[in-house]
Amino acid sequence: MDAQTKQDWMSVRRGNTTGALAKAYEEGLTGFTVASRVGKDITLQDGGTFTEFVSCSNLGLETHSALIDAAHHAMETSGLHLSSSRSAMRPSYLPQLEELLGRVYRGSGVAVFTSTSSVHLGVLPLLGSGSLSRYPVKKRIHWLMDKTAHASMQVLRGILEQFGSVSRVESTNSESLTTVLKDCTDKGETPVLVCCL
Repeated sequence: MDAQTKQDWMSVRRGNTTGALAKAYEEGLTGFTVASRVGKDITLQDGGTFTEFVSCSNLGLETHSALIDAAHHAMETSGLHLSSSRSAMRPSYLPQLEELLGRVYRGSGVAVFTSTSSVHLGVLPLLGSGSLSRYPVKKRIHWLMDKTAHASMQVLRGILEQFGSVSRVESTNSESLTTVLKDCTDKGETPVLVCCL
């Protein structure tokens, strides 16, 4: 299939999910507006109260009172968001947080980002260009983009192609993945699997 007839990832994703998402909205299974939350109990804008089971939070720290107090203090001292590149200036809590996380992760270098999308945009090109000294890339990268990878990774495919080939793979299909990895070895490429866990 040539580049002019090949569908982009967003069109494929929309085609695979639109019907299911529309049905979920119609049946009242998604699209809720939350008015308040206490622990796992959420109250919707229409007044209904439910138990939430779908959070992406790994540890639930966003509801910890110490974190909420620290966020209030940070907003009082720096505002809601210090709108500047961190290389130009950054709020005092940012290096403090990174230093503390470095201790938690036993001396690892830590960089805090405001979103998953920012992490992908900031780190993947650095890796591809060989700019991360602790992760040297000696051969041309071949990005293996899992078909179910987060949208914030999928949108970077064009950028990642500046550093090497990008192939969409199914990381759960070991036979297919083995074939792609062998192909990378035969071509002298460094395979980098980009997926969500």
